[in-house]
Amino acid sequence: MRTITIELSDEIGATDFDARMRVAVALYNEDILLLSECAALVGITKRAFIEGAGQYGGLKMGPQSPEELQAEFNSIRRNENHHLGHDVSDSPRQS
Repeated sequence: MRTITIELSDEIGATDFDARMRVAVALYNEDILLLSECAALVGITKRAFIEGAGQYGGLKMGPQSPEELQAEFNSIRRNENHHLGHDVSDSPRQS
């Protein structure tokens, strides 16, 4: 994992949460991150991310490819197993 620091002027009035949401929404809409990865980036649940994304430009809608659906399923399974103490590998996401 990599850490990126972005300096924003206080004049724009964006909180850290707002900035994370805007970045996460953009990364999802550009097919860079999965919904579950965006939620983790912001530090909220997947459901909260989906529900809150509309305030930050909204999420793209449309059919997902089978590969995207499988990657999302694997991500959810990996997160659930991580919480249970299991190590489940995930195949790399295909673009």
